[in-house]
Amino acid sequence: MRHFSAVLVAATVALMLAWPAAAQDDAPLTPDAVVAELQAAFFGVFTGTAEADIEATFERLTVMPAGEEVAASRVALMLFYGTLLAPPPEQVAEVEGDTALVKLQPETVEFVLVRQEGRWKVDMAATYQRMPQRLREAFQPLVELSNERTRQANCLSNLKQLALGALMYAQDHDETLPDADKWMDQLVPYLKNEAIYKCPGALDLEYGYAMNAALSGMDIKTIVSPATTVMFFDSDLGTRNAAGGPEAICDPPRHNGGNNYAYADGHATLEWRVPNFDPQAEAAAHAQAGPVVELTDASFEAEVLQAQGWVLVDFGADQCEPCRWLEPIFHQMAKQYEGRVKFASVDLVKCSKVPDDYGVRNIPTIILFRDGKQVDKQVGFGGEAAFRAWVAGHVEE
Repeated sequence: MRHFSAVLVAATVALMLAWPAAAQDDAPLTPDAVVAELQAAFFGVFTGTAEADIEATFERLTVMPAGEEVAASRVALMLFYGTLLAPPPEQVAEVEGDTALVKLQPETVEFVLVRQEGRWKVDMAATYQRMPQRLREAFQPLVELSNERTRQANCLSNLKQLALGALMYAQDHDETLPDADKWMDQLVPYLKNEAIYKCPGALDLEYGYAMNAALSGMDIKTIVSPATTVMFFDSDLGTRNAAGGPEAICDPPRHNGGNNYAYADGHATLEWRVPNFDPQAEAAAHAQAGPVVELTDASFEAEVLQAQGWVLVDFGADQCEPCRWLEPIFHQMAKQYEGRVKFASVDLVKCSKVPDDYGVRNIPTIILFRDGKQVDKQVGFGGEAAFRAWVAGHVEE
């Protein structure tokens, strides 16, 4: 069930993030055929046999009200559920004017369709309303997860706009950043509206973010490493012009066990650790980093399989966001365990044989070796504390 749930969420998120812009030019389908084609497309996603573009099919055969991302995820989940359990339609649709109802046998789900410009499409919002309550309850955890991903993504967008607004402010003020005690007021002319001061993951707070007080009125050129220095972040202070340091970060974390941060170079990410708040601390951060060996297909055997003692290998890629979350922690631990554990990394973009040999299908994947033999394997990054505990549980036992 865990694997099924993961696939379900991944497919749903893919539908939400990759909504196509244009529909295919094909002949109008009957209501029954519309539902049958959706089922076939969804089934192909689950079985890996899909031949059609699922996003294009979804666009062509469904109707989604604007701004209904959360409703879309709920409906998609239910449609997938019905696809797995119900056979294709076995009866003629009930058509009344420009509205049709297709019932699946057995009646697991019902699809409500509307005719637009001569074509039948599934009305997503109406279909969701007809879903049996027991199905909604069964999938509530997945629905909540999908909703949280939407909230987290929207929050990330807000923080990025704040960072870009601050950089535009600096351009107009001799490269000087806003003052921490009035940053919201100073950024208003550079933002679309003040709604972005509110985090969609903390609707009970009038203001969901804070500024790094260490950057107050600072010349941006004097920041040692803008890409790693926090500018704005998730905070539960809830006041206008809130500012502070790590003590002002949301606790407990707001999004999937982590918080969102915007940096002094304008980018924003979700982090499960507390990043750097000191604009002059980059040199110290490098001093805390230990050696990490970059492996290739050719060097893997000598560096790992022929090595004595512990070797921890991180399989990842620069394009992988969780890999970027893990990277600084991996380097810090390389310093902590220096002399006891060799830390190494494999870039999947540069290497292909070794990842295939060890069945690496998702990244990051971390494999622990001892005396050339695999001891344990962890897929994904579940946060700094869990990762440190996993390593310590083996190395310090």
